[in-house]
Amino acid sequence: VKTMFADKLSEDGLKPTTAANRDQYHRLFMRLAIIGAVILAIGVVVSPLRVWSALLVGTFYFLTVALGGALFVALTYVTGGGWHVAFRRVPEALAQLIPLSGAAMLVDGFQPLAQELLTYTSPCGICRLPMTVSVDLKATVDDQETGRERDAVNWRNSSYSLIKGKIVAELANNKEIEVPVEVSLRFGGKANAVSDEGKPKLEGFNPNDWSSHGGDPINNSSVVKRKTSIAPGECFKPTVEYEFYLRN
Repeated sequence: VKTMFADKLSEDGLKPTTAANRDQYHRLFMRLAIIGAVILAIGVVVSPLRVWSALLVGTFYFLTVALGGALFVALTYVTGGGWHVAFRRVPEALAQLIPLSGAAMLVDGFQPLAQELLTYTSPCGICRLPMTVSVDLKATVDDQETGRERDAVNWRNSSYSLIKGKIVAELANNKEIEVPVEVSLRFGGKANAVSDEGKPKLEGFNPNDWSSHGGDPINNSSVVKRKTSIAPGECFKPTVEYEFYLRN
């Protein structure tokens, strides 16, 4: 029976994998990896946004596949099943992709660090500026200090300086059609002047607005929202002038 089966394999061309075959496959995969690296480098130079966003989506795909393999192996071990032994190495090999794709899950608080690489932002979603609403609609923001008055107020036996600043955002529409946009900006301090008919809303102190440096309850929290439409090839530059108190 063994001889007949071996003859059948030889006739069909199905031969066991040898060391020479493994070396051949290894060289093939190395060549494909080099070609992929060259294409990635060219894409980063030509269109980095499209390349990194596509790479992020692919990373999420392999991460879900790897987690599925790890979950399958874990469930079979917990339940004591033995029927999966014949192909157990397949999900185990898939689980080895987790270290390579885990970078997609790095977060800062509740916000994925890779989110700004995506070519869309969901309604009411939170993303970090500069953000990309779509491939042909980009936004940047600039926050600068415009003035400082030392010892402007004394509160709870502490002296505070009055800091004044100005935020300038720029949204460029490179599409061929008019695009409606809604800009929402939240920050610690009081909004004094808002351009383009923006609607400021003053709220109480929010410690989440002071991640860069510690704030005190003497400050308010401001939310500014604007709705507009940007014509093809035009830029929308809303500005906000604000102030806040900083302990000396």
